[in-house]
Amino acid sequence: MFGTPLVAWWSRRNLSFRLLLSAGLTLFLCGGLLLYSTVQSAVGYERQNMADRLRDELESFSPLLAEQAVIGDYARIEQMLEMRVKRKNIIRAAWADSSGKPIMAKLDTAVVEAPLWFVSWVKLPPLEGATAVEVGGQSYGRLSMEITPAFAVNLIWSSFLKQLLILGAGFLAFFAVTVQLLRCGMRPLYSLAEGAERFGHGDYSLRIEPLAVPEILPSINAFNKMAREIETLLESMRKFSRAVEYSANSVVITNLQGEIEYVNPKFTQVTGYTREEAIGQNPRILKSGATSLDEYRNLWAMITAGDEWRGEFHNRRKDGSLYWESASISPIRNEKGEISHFIAVKEDISARKEVEAQLRRLNETLEQRVQEEAAKNREKDHLLIHQTRLTAMGEMIGNIAHQWRQPLNGLAILLVNLKDAQAYNEMSQAYLDETVDKAGELIHSMSATIDDFRNFFRPNREKMQFPLERAVRDALEMVEASFKDYNIEIVVRAEGHPQAMGFRNEYAQVVMNMLANAKDAILAQGVRHGRVEIDIACRGKQAYVSIRDNGGGIPQDIMGKIFDPYFTTRQQGSGVGLYMSKMMIENNMAGSIEVHNTPEGAEFLIVMPCCDVADAKVPA
Repeated sequence: MFGTPLVAWWSRRNLSFRLLLSAGLTLFLCGGLLLYSTVQSAVGYERQNMADRLRDELESFSPLLAEQAVIGDYARIEQMLEMRVKRKNIIRAAWADSSGKPIMAKLDTAVVEAPLWFVSWVKLPPLEGATAVEVGGQSYGRLSMEITPAFAVNLIWSSFLKQLLILGAGFLAFFAVTVQLLRCGMRPLYSLAEGAERFGHGDYSLRIEPLAVPEILPSINAFNKMAREIETLLESMRKFSRAVEYSANSVVITNLQGEIEYVNPKFTQVTGYTREEAIGQNPRILKSGATSLDEYRNLWAMITAGDEWRGEFHNRRKDGSLYWESASISPIRNEKGEISHFIAVKEDISARKEVEAQLRRLNETLEQRVQEEAAKNREKDHLLIHQTRLTAMGEMIGNIAHQWRQPLNGLAILLVNLKDAQAYNEMSQAYLDETVDKAGELIHSMSATIDDFRNFFRPNREKMQFPLERAVRDALEMVEASFKDYNIEIVVRAEGHPQAMGFRNEYAQVVMNMLANAKDAILAQGVRHGRVEIDIACRGKQAYVSIRDNGGGIPQDIMGKIFDPYFTTRQQGSGVGLYMSKMMIENNMAGSIEVHNTPEGAEFLIVMPCCDVADAKVPA
């Protein structure tokens, strides 16, 4: 009952009114949806922002509070809580010690500028959170905070008002512009009707000026397009003719009997036959005898059946020279769909054939060249390994010298004491036995040092799971004495007991290379208090060993070259240590080595796949 009067009323309205009403309702609906979506997005953003702010406040304030909780300065804690609630958004901060005694600072409720209906709509409640206050694993109470949503609601309300104002202004501007356009847009319709009548009488030169509203402009453009297409049809045919004439490929058109009716200039250039010589002839004038009769029969059968034939010919020019061409021969159909002619498009591929022949000849000797290059690469690899071993041997001898320095001093002192005892008649059998025992202990320590270094540099034969911290400690035992001589501190921090799959000794050698580079950098910069920090941790399925120094870092212009073979900045360096370290980690243990600068020096990061500690079989 309601629909019929509404339809009748709608049908009596003119086009302008329908457009204005429909567009206005659509704009109003879209604007409302956009405004709603924007507010909801802002609510989600502010909710996440409040959660991030609460988390950051708890994480940053907890360590500060812990310092005062350890010494029990409750007055200072209360003062800190009162200062914290004065910060934006925080309305409550409280701390309770281990016995449950609370200290709390609270701010009056923040002013909400938005109306109650808007506050109820956004539904942004206060956010509370708490965290334990711990120092060295010992609990010193619990910190809690509450963040008010008032500031976020005020911000969303201010943005809502601005967007509502913009939408209202846009709505009014839309109606004003649309009314003006409709007034000016009806005139081109009369021009379009007049032009269509003249076009129907064959006057294709008529063009209608495209000065109309967008609703009518497509019709005007379509009218002008039809006129242009008819005028350009002949021009397109002329362009096609010129394209064939100046094509880079030979074009030949024959009739059904195979007689040549058209050739383009490229055909005459390639074959040596002029157009007059070729017209009326059969393409067999180019036959060299290299193509079999069966191939010609297959070609003819395909094109007469309406299919396209593609292939290659080894033809003969007018002067008797041979050449290769790639051909595509297709039938041409008339308006009835019947085959009336055949067209061949052919490309001279003689140069390509010559290159293919050269490639075939090259492939015949390729295997021998590959073997020669492989032999050269193996020789280079052997040289790299040999240089690495020499470098490692030099490091080993230097570290043994550092390890022996103290036992040798002890032996010297024992010998001097024996000489003095003999000189002053204080020599006794008991004194002699005691001195010999002490000397034996020192000699045994020196011998154990040799065994330790020999075991350290003995390569592992197969992969196995090993604790990363133990491998790092192995490397430290080799270089610790030299670091002490230069007053360089080494700090090792390990989170848990990460396990990795690989070669433990080789991994330790890589760590020792990193430590040697750190020591050289510290000494080169003249750092008085050298320091190397080693962090061991497992994150997800990756095990990380970070080696940082305070040696000033690596210059940016050589950062990308330090892992290249034979690249070194040291006068006595071989340039293979870092290269072989990267190869061992990446090629043999499926890991990676990264390097970057820190404010104090350089940091090397060794990343390895992390094994399950519960399933790991830890080697001794």
